[in-house]
Amino acid sequence: MMLIVAAELQDLPETVLDALHALYNASFPALRTDRAALKKRLGIGSGSQVLIHYGAGGLPVGFAVVRQNALLLLCVQPEYRNRGIGSALLERAEALMRPYGRAVLGHAQDTYIFPGVPMDGGPDAHAFFEKRGYRYIWTAYDMTLDLTAYTHRPELDCKDPALTTRMRLDTPEDRANAGACSAQIESFGGYFAYLPDILLAEWNGEIIGGCGVHPENCFYTEAFPETSTFGPLGVLEAYRNRGVGMRLCQDALDRLKAGGVKRIYIGYTWLEDWYGKLGAKRCIDYWMGEKEL
Repeated sequence: MMLIVAAELQDLPETVLDALHALYNASFPALRTDRAALKKRLGIGSGSQVLIHYGAGGLPVGFAVVRQNALLLLCVQPEYRNRGIGSALLERAEALMRPYGRAVLGHAQDTYIFPGVPMDGGPDAHAFFEKRGYRYIWTAYDMTLDLTAYTHRPELDCKDPALTTRMRLDTPEDRANAGACSAQIESFGGYFAYLPDILLAEWNGEIIGGCGVHPENCFYTEAFPETSTFGPLGVLEAYRNRGVGMRLCQDALDRLKAGGVKRIYIGYTWLEDWYGKLGAKRCIDYWMGEKEL
């Protein structure tokens, strides 16, 4: 077997991309996706690097994707596991991440396949990384919500007349204001500046939060067909704990349901109880880990 490095997507033949897609789906059956979605999400060709471990037959049996100091993906064909392939891939991946001083499992600043290590394979799915020096940080979740069973719960909403919600207009002023707001919101707030469909929360006309409501399929298209993505959702800290976020969330859900969406996928969250009030169910856990290099 040999290990090769491909820094750009165009370096890889289409047959290899097909094989990597099949390998991904075989490795993560609960999070299967289509080829086009995987290619887009990986961000290969704009800074991501691919490490491929080829088998004796000339086909990939394992691969990893690194983006800056993030290990976006590491998977090995199930029948080839426990042969040192994953260890070899991780060693090479860490060499690429070493200049940053720290390796993060799952999420880069601008893209991710998984937030961390998906635990759908069992509660010890993280053991491979833990044995190699990665330490646990926290647990993230993905959730789904059946919109056919969902009904708006007005008792959870902020009732202050100063609060209004509206879809963002595609104007330079709206984008600038949403961008200024997003800069003050940690985590995914930065997406407000450029996502195409954002429901804005305004307090006396000032943008204080937003929620993505674009009714496109969620990333895991083959595991969750006909399921729309949802979010990100964020509210400025000064306006939290008064029902602003819940009003924004429910108004966004109402719009999606009215548009014919039947199920949504809430990715990379820690608000299980909060979304649970609306009927959302936890479907995947992620072990969030990192390592000093």
